Amino acid sequence: MNLTLILPFAALNLVSAVLFIWDKHRARRGGRRLPEATLLLCCVLGGAAGGLLGMVLAHHKTRKPLFWAVCLISLAFWGALVAALC
Repeated sequence: MNLTLILPFAALNLVSAVLFIWDKHRARRGGRRLPEATLLLCCVLGGAAGGLLGMVLAHHKTRKPLFWAVCLISLAFWGALVAALC
């Protein structure tokens, strides 16, 4: 698999996971939160696996069906696209 394809996805997934976990931390502390649109956008742009990981690890947004749907659909889309390109 092409490294130029893997690195951007790995970076975006890492950022996505960190954002979900950071937002949960801020929610517990009563601090300024990230907009839900930001978290969803990270998933749509290719960070769905990281978003799912962050959701599960931090138990954040797991009760919101929209987040599950967007992450799973995005994961399927990007997975199919990468598979088609390789």
